[in-house]
Amino acid sequence: MKRMSLIISVCAVLVALTFVLGWIPYIGPFLLPTLFAACCLSLGISFFASTMFGVISLLFCYIVGPTSAIGWFFLEYPFVPIVARMFIGPIIYFFYKLLTKLIKPKNTAAKIAAISVAGAAGSLLNTVFVGIFLFTLDISAMPAGLKLLPWLPQVNFGLMELVVAGTLEIFVNALLLPPIVLGTKRAVPRLFMEINGGRRKGKEDMAEGKE
Repeated sequence: MKRMSLIISVCAVLVALTFVLGWIPYIGPFLLPTLFAACCLSLGISFFASTMFGVISLLFCYIVGPTSAIGWFFLEYPFVPIVARMFIGPIIYFFYKLLTKLIKPKNTAAKIAAISVAGAAGSLLNTVFVGIFLFTLDISAMPAGLKLLPWLPQVNFGLMELVVAGTLEIFVNALLLPPIVLGTKRAVPRLFMEINGGRRKGKEDMAEGKE
């Protein structure tokens, strides 16, 4: 019962943080709660966080309106931001597990490097998945003025925006994720022991935060 209450509380915090960070456009922190969950928490929470990331990004299109080419695209195909993003958390969860198993980071520098790579990979996945939908689906609902080359609809300001924002996201998340992950594990190590379940896993999280 206590563990379930903690999980619900952490999920609520992740949703709230995703919503707050969503007001900061183009520079990447919108994805940070999902990446944090993938590096620190369980597979289920990672899936929940990335799904909510997609839902909230769609919600923002309705709250503030389509202020960008990608916003117009999301309004035309509202399933895209959810489907394209719901598996980012689980993929990065397994990627980070594999990465740490392969390189076995022992010192702080190695841990920072592993978390940075996971953060960059998550940002890249976000850009690639949305880009795949942008290329494969009809974007006729996008205003004609936003199209870069009318004779080639797929090459548009939506693609340019995606590349620029995606590049910024990679650097921002790779920079911000390591101190957040390691700092949180150091500050509240028992929280991870309770949520992730298992004494061994909890001790690993505590040790990672201390080093």
